[in-house]
Amino acid sequence: MIRNKVRHLAILSVLLAAPATLRAGVNTWTGSSPTGAPEASLVAGHPGDPYLVYGAFGPELHRSRDGGRTWSLVQSFGSIRALFVHPASPSTIYVADDADVFQTSDGGATWKPVIWGGYVTALAGDPNDASTVFAGGWWGIFRTTDGGATWSSADLATSIASLVIDPRNPSTAYAGTEADGWYFNYGYFLKTTDGGSNWEDLTPQQLGAVSAVVLDPVASSTLYMATTPDVYGHEAPGVMRSDDYGASWTPASKGLPEIVLCLVADPRVSGMLYAGTSSGIYRTRDGGQSWTPFGQRLAGDWISQLSIDDSGRHLHAGTFNGVYDIEIAEGPLDVAAGPAGVSRLLSRNADRAAVGALDASGRWMAGASSDPSAIWTATAMASGGSDRAHILWQSGDGRSGLEIVGPSGREFSTVFTTMPGWIASDLSVRADGRTSVLWTGEGGRTRIATVDTSGGATFGPEYGPAIGWSAVAIADDSGGHSWILWRSADGRSGISLHREGVMLSSFLWLADPDWSVEDVAVGADDRARLLRTAPDGTAEVSIVDATGQRTSAASFGSPGLKPRRISAGADGLTRLLFGGKDGSGEVVVLGSDNTLSARHPIPEAVAANPAEFFSSEQTSRTYGAMTR
Repeated sequence: MIRNKVRHLAILSVLLAAPATLRAGVNTWTGSSPTGAPEASLVAGHPGDPYLVYGAFGPELHRSRDGGRTWSLVQSFGSIRALFVHPASPSTIYVADDADVFQTSDGGATWKPVIWGGYVTALAGDPNDASTVFAGGWWGIFRTTDGGATWSSADLATSIASLVIDPRNPSTAYAGTEADGWYFNYGYFLKTTDGGSNWEDLTPQQLGAVSAVVLDPVASSTLYMATTPDVYGHEAPGVMRSDDYGASWTPASKGLPEIVLCLVADPRVSGMLYAGTSSGIYRTRDGGQSWTPFGQRLAGDWISQLSIDDSGRHLHAGTFNGVYDIEIAEGPLDVAAGPAGVSRLLSRNADRAAVGALDASGRWMAGASSDPSAIWTATAMASGGSDRAHILWQSGDGRSGLEIVGPSGREFSTVFTTMPGWIASDLSVRADGRTSVLWTGEGGRTRIATVDTSGGATFGPEYGPAIGWSAVAIADDSGGHSWILWRSADGRSGISLHREGVMLSSFLWLADPDWSVEDVAVGADDRARLLRTAPDGTAEVSIVDATGQRTSAASFGSPGLKPRRISAGADGLTRLLFGGKDGSGEVVVLGSDNTLSARHPIPEAVAANPAEFFSSEQTSRTYGAMTR
């Protein structure tokens, strides 16, 4: 244990020196990169394990087993051009560098070359057959049906940028090609129905590069094609849609930027797609009729690759600034301490946020829902022991907002001025009712903004950069101090104490490979409560004493659920929230010494259905999503 008392920035350069990461985001993008790694560009996730992710950082292939929190080097190659985890056998991975294609069948322990040369830039596999793989390069398309032992080839005078195999009819596959302004003048859309021996040109018009081709998960007849401009100025209609196996196409780009670099389709929902563009990520829920920005932190970023897991809930993005991850969650999102044993619950369903309540007797009351919004998402809540909920919102276009909701509905809301490179990550409520908003930036930079009851924001000094560390949560005590929780990609963690723009002290904890810090709360004794989680869903809540020691540690679990957030109040109780993929959840209430006091499964009506706000005896008033 290390303890230092410093002012302002010195502590960050002394104690916080490790690879950068952020808290894995529930409905908010968080990102990370290995220490000293080159720029990231490619990402591929395990289809069945949302926490197992591979990232290509220049010539280095790295692996994360905890959803991007920490990384380890798997293998070094030449400059990596394509990365593919086979959906039929996720331990089988293909990497194409600037010379050859390599394969591992044991998750990266051993590698062998399977294609020499070919300048492969795209890889795809039959989702139902691990032995079948297509590899597209500068001079054609290769195909193996024996797991890479032998390959056949189709010579094509073009450069392949995207490949996809029809899972219902593996002899049918589609390819998109690029135009480089030298060898290949146009982009093409190609189709094979004989396993790759022959390819038919179905390009609807002169195009720049065809950067991505994806299939609808329900109807194989429906395809989407993404295009980008070329040096000749050929038209780039963004995304186009075909409902007849590629025979004809219609525009499907309303709301998208001109340059679309990658596409993925939700494997469970027809018409739900995500597009990586030159200025962030966009989502459509209506098969391309309209697109909206998705995910605040990546607004304006160049997105080079997207990957989605089998549940459709976990999305990974490769960018030049690192690999980013998001858990797209509905149901319970956050918990806050109300007065005298009351707990507040923030939940989300069908683009609406709602605040419910659990009273001291264990009775649940559903909350009024916000107006629906596909752009704004409620991500965090705090209460400070009062009858008001302070809600932090994030917008896909890069904005952040704060809303205060009282017993009769919205009392006020404010939208913060966009600050490029910064994001409002968490919030807490001070004893005087003001809101502390934690802002985080690239390179571990951090600021605390104090928002008064009229919405005016005062920003404190900037801490950092702290190369390798990121702040992940904030909590306030009764004495006007703010506690910030920190996490590093090498597994270390820390907590710092702030007051009036001065960092007063900090504690640093060594890495524990079995645990990751997630959230912090401050109890009635003004001591911090620390939430740590294990990969199996176990939660550990401990109390941080005056010397930085973690005491009174107790572990809890809830079958089928994952721990999300904690909150503590003046009533001496700590609330621990568990949530599940299906929208279910549970609030576990702990006493002042961390002993179990009660468990409260969350009824579906509370998590999803708007009813009455805070009290069944009061009249409900709908509060709004932030101004759009």
